[in-house]
Amino acid sequence: MLMDWLGSALAGCATAPGATLLAYGDAEPEGGATVIGGKGARSAETAAFVNGALSHIVEMDSAVLRGDAGLGAFGEDSIRDSRIRELTSKVHARIEGEIEARYPAEWPARVRVCLANGATVDAETRYPKGDPENPLSRTEIEEKFSTLAAFGGFEGASNGFREWVRSLPRLATVRLP
Repeated sequence: MLMDWLGSALAGCATAPGATLLAYGDAEPEGGATVIGGKGARSAETAAFVNGALSHIVEMDSAVLRGDAGLGAFGEDSIRDSRIRELTSKVHARIEGEIEARYPAEWPARVRVCLANGATVDAETRYPKGDPENPLSRTEIEEKFSTLAAFGGFEGASNGFREWVRSLPRLATVRLP
């Protein structure tokens, strides 16, 4: 979980809202907590606010607006691709009472894809990938972390962060690298 969150926060540093958050954090009085991507230590409250917000910028924008948690959805070529724009006009969403009634015990989703040949493909999940009930593998987490860190401009530092996260169970105290 920590590596997933940290990768998301590093990616958030590369966004316009992220720059605003970092400027806010950098303007706050110094303290003992690290603002990821910031210029120095700040109060624990400031660091928690900025780091938390940074971690959600990429996840929410991608998952909610584009339906894709991958970073390929961010490229200008994806946004301007006429095939993607045409496909979006064919997507319809609706709330289904049976699915809604299972929330919050489950976070279900169901999809039906109608193919050009008339066939349909249905799929359903009770829990999103990455939730405790449907966890990412260690390899998936580390790949996601590397991708997000690179997007945030921290490709060179990602190995240090990854090793730091792996070392946490053995540490008596915790400090960011």
